[in-house]
Amino acid sequence: MTNDEWFLNSAKELADRLLPAFDTPTGIPKARIELKGGRTSDNDWLRGSSVLAEFGSLQLEFSSLSVLSHKPIYREKVEKIYDAIKKINPDLLVTCFFSDPLSGNKFISMGGLGDSYYEYLLKYWLLFSKKDEKMGKWYLDTANEIIKQLGHRSSDGMWWLAKKRDGHTIYEMEHLACFAGGMFALGSLHIEDEETRRLHLEVGEGIGRLCWEMYNISPIGLSPEVAYLRIINDKFNLSIADSPHWLMRPEAIETWFILWRVTKKPIYREYGWAMFKNIEKYSRTNFGYSGIRDVRRLPLQLDDVQQSYFLAETLKYLYLLFSSDKNIPLDEFVFNTEAHPLKIFKSLMN
Repeated sequence: MTNDEWFLNSAKELADRLLPAFDTPTGIPKARIELKGGRTSDNDWLRGSSVLAEFGSLQLEFSSLSVLSHKPIYREKVEKIYDAIKKINPDLLVTCFFSDPLSGNKFISMGGLGDSYYEYLLKYWLLFSKKDEKMGKWYLDTANEIIKQLGHRSSDGMWWLAKKRDGHTIYEMEHLACFAGGMFALGSLHIEDEETRRLHLEVGEGIGRLCWEMYNISPIGLSPEVAYLRIINDKFNLSIADSPHWLMRPEAIETWFILWRVTKKPIYREYGWAMFKNIEKYSRTNFGYSGIRDVRRLPLQLDDVQQSYFLAETLKYLYLLFSSDKNIPLDEFVFNTEAHPLKIFKSLMN
């Protein structure tokens, strides 16, 4: 975006230091790497598994770097990950704890551990101007499967995407999963079949409404990390779960921003403005902004941490929600999972 070679050279240096992590039998990278010496390791708590959201959200950055640096190796490494997923996993919905061979414990989630993998199926297709038809089909088939297996619609039009462990439904909604509303809305712009396009936009808007209700159940109008969900007479009843902290997360405002760009319905700006006012009222301090330990209890106890993504994502999406569509237009850029805009390339080769 600056055309300053320093940024490109720095990105190449970092990527080169990360490459040894990909030297595994499947090509799925190790979770950790020592940047100075290249020593790699797994996370101990994973017991040999890899986290889907980690190795599934490298494709935009590494492929963009290949195009800009004219070095194919970065893109080759991340595309090998997709090859491994297709080979090892027989289903469109992939367990968050990925191993070769797959373990018996299958945990499917659009929230933490799984979220950005699904986000990148769509965005990787968009990054190269939808030239890769197989990637587009993979996203569309997966999105339809998400609706079929995880989707629940309330009688008043909200949508919820369940989590499942070994086939059993977990009745809770993570704030992290709110990104999916934006994913479905953005994806709907690129679906040719009219009925499917309408369904995906409906799901996106329904998730956007559900996430708004997560803010409404809090006395201070800021969402807890997780909400319990009960279905009563085909309506969703939300309550604050055992994770009542507000961590400054961007996923809801990300979805409302995309929904505003796609539908131009004023309600999404109203949601964003209410969120912003509550951030100013309850989170702002003399020296920055802070998370909140428990959104249910007054007086509030701040956690004394300003998350990096609060600047990179939450405030950025709030700003873009009220800016012109010409500011980072969605037909020219895709946002990576941390809201950094990447320029769309005209072809697969570029």
